[in-house]
Amino acid sequence: MGILDEYEDFLPLTCDRSFYRMVGLHGYPKNDLAADRLYELLGKARRARMIPFEAIRDDGAIQETGNWFSGPGQFWRAVKITAERYSVNRQAGQRRFLEIWVEAAGMVPQIVRVAEPFGVQCYPIC
Repeated sequence: MGILDEYEDFLPLTCDRSFYRMVGLHGYPKNDLAADRLYELLGKARRARMIPFEAIRDDGAIQETGNWFSGPGQFWRAVKITAERYSVNRQAGQRRFLEIWVEAAGMVPQIVRVAEPFGVQCYPIC
């Protein structure tokens, strides 16, 4: 069974998660050179469509932008979408809050899929 098959329910994976599964499952060398080689291979495999592009996360570039709208119509569409997604904080009014802290930012989306319906927030340690 391949790593992407094993983690199908948790895609997309980070390059780091793929690397550590290669180390654990297949005895892949655990050093920077091996990691760099695997990351380059993953990039080539994505571009060659040997693996789905969306199966691997690339958190290398983070961009934050303002919240601008092209006009009132776009603004009101955003308001409508926000209203449709409205939900109450399930932990509001509780004396104690549950939180999940994970080893790496790349793991957050996978944990959020499980924790979010229960109102539990997830944070990366690094």
